[in-house]
Amino acid sequence: MLAMAVAVLVVSSPLAAGVAPASSSPADRPAIGLVTDAVRVPTGSAVVPLPASKNLVVSLTIAYPDPGALEWFLAQVEDPSSPMYHAYLSNDEFESEFGPSSGTLGTVLGVLDGAGARNVTVGADRLSVVATLPVASVDALFDVRMVYFSTLDGTPVYTALGSPTLPGSLSGLVAGISGLSNAPDFRLSLNLGSTTPVRAVEKSGRDEFALNNSTNTQWFVGSDFTQAFKANLLFPGNGSVISPINATFPTNVAVATLLASGYNATNNTNTPPWDPAVIHAYFNDTLDNESALSKWPQSNLTGVPVNISGITPPLPGSFGAVNDTSLDEFENSLDLEMAGSVAPGAPLYNFYFAGSLLEAATSDTDVAAYFDQDLGAALGYNYSPARLGVVSASFGITDLNDSTWNEELEEAAAEGVTVVAASGDQGNAPNSLTGRDNGQWLVWPASVAFNTSGVLSVGGVSFGLTGTPVGWVNATTIEVGFDPTIGELANVSAWWDTTGGPGAYSGTEGGASVIYPEPTWQFHSAAQPNIVNVTVQQGLSTLDRAAPDIAFPANSTIAYVEADQFGNIYGSLLEGTSIAAPAFAGLLADVIAVADHRFGFIAPEIYRIASYFAAHPGPTDPFYDVTNGSNYFFSATPGWDATTGWGLPLAPLLYAADATPAIRDYQYTGPTPTLPTPAPPPGVPWTEIFIIFGVGAVVAIVLVIAMARPSRSERNPPPPPPAAVLPPPAPGTFPSSAYGGPTFLCPYCGAIRPAEPVRCPRCGAL
Repeated sequence: MLAMAVAVLVVSSPLAAGVAPASSSPADRPAIGLVTDAVRVPTGSAVVPLPASKNLVVSLTIAYPDPGALEWFLAQVEDPSSPMYHAYLSNDEFESEFGPSSGTLGTVLGVLDGAGARNVTVGADRLSVVATLPVASVDALFDVRMVYFSTLDGTPVYTALGSPTLPGSLSGLVAGISGLSNAPDFRLSLNLGSTTPVRAVEKSGRDEFALNNSTNTQWFVGSDFTQAFKANLLFPGNGSVISPINATFPTNVAVATLLASGYNATNNTNTPPWDPAVIHAYFNDTLDNESALSKWPQSNLTGVPVNISGITPPLPGSFGAVNDTSLDEFENSLDLEMAGSVAPGAPLYNFYFAGSLLEAATSDTDVAAYFDQDLGAALGYNYSPARLGVVSASFGITDLNDSTWNEELEEAAAEGVTVVAASGDQGNAPNSLTGRDNGQWLVWPASVAFNTSGVLSVGGVSFGLTGTPVGWVNATTIEVGFDPTIGELANVSAWWDTTGGPGAYSGTEGGASVIYPEPTWQFHSAAQPNIVNVTVQQGLSTLDRAAPDIAFPANSTIAYVEADQFGNIYGSLLEGTSIAAPAFAGLLADVIAVADHRFGFIAPEIYRIASYFAAHPGPTDPFYDVTNGSNYFFSATPGWDATTGWGLPLAPLLYAADATPAIRDYQYTGPTPTLPTPAPPPGVPWTEIFIIFGVGAVVAIVLVIAMARPSRSERNPPPPPPAAVLPPPAPGTFPSSAYGGPTFLCPYCGAIRPAEPVRCPRCGAL
């Protein structure tokens, strides 16, 4: 296999073949110029220099030596008409062909060493370097002056005064710098809500999904999702329509999750990321281990600690009497349990940095840099004999432009790895109603997508199942198990939970990014009519990356989350798109195993398939369209919408659509007549909203991260939530806008252009 892969590389490489990379539209390039996180100081604000000896943690993104060649390769490997389609590279091949050279890395390290850098960490994929530098060195190295200033609310923050530049020795070698500001304050969202853990008792008999004895509501375990979305029909011995030759468990498809270790704030101690005994107990209780023909294998679990700044977190293991106060143990356990339930037997890997780094973080960009290290480690890890198929990210911070993450997504696409991310849990509600700090719009990294690389954003739904629950839950204990006859989907709607009252609202997140322009594959899809509506509703003047792309369950899910020092295992009821992302990652691993190929950047194919069925509706449509419910700001509608994307993927139908070229390669050419024009939600004063947005954009400029927007000129920042809390739209409603009627500014040249999938009359961009 290695020899064959090398042969493909030699033949198909744009450099080896002497083929000049074709010119690409601007959205192929993640950023223009040097990307930094410095913010603008308001006019007239007093500034105070930072002490010269103060230490800052700075992260440098190492530039690809030939980004044009990489873009050309990605376009070919994702084009069904190209002979290079799905001819992915191994990590070693990618590093050799496109990665920064050891000489480049040596030059960067030499400059940092000369500037007095300490705690230098090189990313596993050589795309980033994290280092601690004194302020005096930062000032001299990047030709800036690090200063404090006060925001409008009096919060002291620091930033780089002046336009950061690189010394001549680093020109062309570094694409971005983060760590030059600590604004806005860091608030990481795990996209997860939970109840108080209760004791999990050993199962007795073949239980199915559980019933809460006090509320008479259904609760679920991961294997319920496997069956509800028909992934089990891809397994051996299931009697499905899938050929027995293809039916298999995903034992050769690795799934990786990213996060931090646990952390105990009382004694400032990093704790293990998860307890293997807890997760294996979950698999023992909830997977099919009784059927003679289709006994589900358990996944092997591997924790991979990521050293950053000289701090290596502990390996997975028992917490003893020291508890995790960060919720990361819950999140890591949930991620692995969901992925391993929907993809039984898939090798599972959790890449995590020290929780103490999160505790000490002061800015979004610092935290993004830590997750960069996680993703780089995941892409560079040796999974042999399996291959990495999917990476799942269940965290979120305010939308931003992280140059290292952008480059790593290109690496993932070139190596055939799909990156999925939880769309967020704020339900497009203002911070005051959710108790979160990410604002009303898309969160990073679920917002990140370009023409040939990016993440697949996974939103959340609430749902029920037909049938009679046998398992049970009460105030102190949980008893659950596996049953092969759980029933069918019922009562599916966009996930939106207001039961906790103001300050605790939560729900699926979506809408249009204010950082990333709309990729061509989204522009040329049947989603475009509703994306136009979303853009109008948010009051934006350009067409932008819209999300989520698909959805998966995000409510009423039981996970085993911890064990006490006596070995008693406890479970909790969880909700959030943190359930949806790793569960879908598991479903995709099932499809990869049966299809016998990986998908890489799958979003363009998802939109081609969905567009085909928008134009040719039929029973083999792999997406269960969610048309009921809403979150705070958007409603579920026919076709794509900003709460659930295209809807819920059904595994066998997704496999079948991918195996049918006429569907997989479908090219959308115009508006879809079958999509209705929705009416505006009643009682919402749209003219007032536009006025609020206009004023808010001026006020918010103080805290906007002044980074180069990927592939477009600088634009106004996202508006803050309006002072008056508006009611959520009624289910089934949406702001109207005749498709093709509105005009928008081209994100590349600023000319006025229609929303139709035609080229810009000035610059020709699609």
